Formats: sequence, structure tokens, C-alpha cells
Amino acid sequence: MDVYVIIMTILRYGLLALAGTVFLAALYAGEYLIYKKIFHGTKTLSIR
Repeated sequence: MDVYVIIMTILRYGLLALAGTVFLAALYAGEYLIYKKIFHGTKTLSIR
């Protein structure tokens, strides 16, 4: 296996994992905004 192939494999799956993480973070933020705006939620967001 060539070093170039290894780096490209890591980069490809790394970008896929980054995109999935951004998608889940946006989904979580959207759900929190819906909770606060529509349901008038009183709990705060804990980032722990």
C-alpha cells in the first residue's frame, strides 16, 4: 500500500465523518430551537 492511498482513504472517511457530525449537530440545534420556540421549554442546554 502506498502512502498516498492511505492518506486519501483517511481523508475520504474523515470528511464523511465530519459531514455526519455537522449534520447531527445541526439536527440537535434544530430540535432545541423547536423545543424553546414552539413548546416554550424552560430547560437550558447543557454542553457537558
